[in-house]
Amino acid sequence: PLSEQQREAVARTQREIDALVGEVADLGEPTVLPPETIEKIVHRVMRQLGT
Repeated sequence: PLSEQQREAVARTQREIDALVGEVADLGEPTVLPPETIEKIVHRVMRQLGT
C-alpha cells in the first residue's frame, strides 16, 4: 500500500498533469501529450515515490 507521502506525491503530480493538459487545451490543439512529456511525468512520479 502507498504511504501518505506517496499518495500526496501522486495527487500533486496528477494536478500538474491536469494543469499541463489544461495549458495545451488552451492552445486549441487536440489534447495529446507527446510521449516525451508523458515519459518526463512518469520519471518525476517515480522520483517522488522514491523508486
